[in-house]
Amino acid sequence: MVCRLPYFLRMASRHFIDSNGTTWRVWSTIPDGVNLLGEDYARGWLTFESEDALRRLVPIPADWEEVAQQRLELYCRVANEVPRHTGPFARLRLDADTSADVRRPDARR
Repeated sequence: MVCRLPYFLRMASRHFIDSNGTTWRVWSTIPDGVNLLGEDYARGWLTFESEDALRRLVPIPADWEEVAQQRLELYCRVANEVPRHTGPFARLRLDADTSADVRRPDARR
């Protein structure tokens, strides 16, 4: 029997705090189907999200999952800031109790 985690738990992501004290969440976004952002984004982009900003970096650096925090911050600085159409999505807090029940933000309790 194969046990598979829900997609949102498998997706590679990182968190870091930049030199200004801003906490960022970073993940790769790969479009599935029609891409309305243009040819540059056809193979995906790296998404940076903070409480106040959303940024995209193309192309996705091959080493983004392993680089030092300083390099990740550099990637964030050169990423294009984009308008946010929604607020930051509800996320598990970095300091949250890991023994708590892990559910998607829209899951019924």
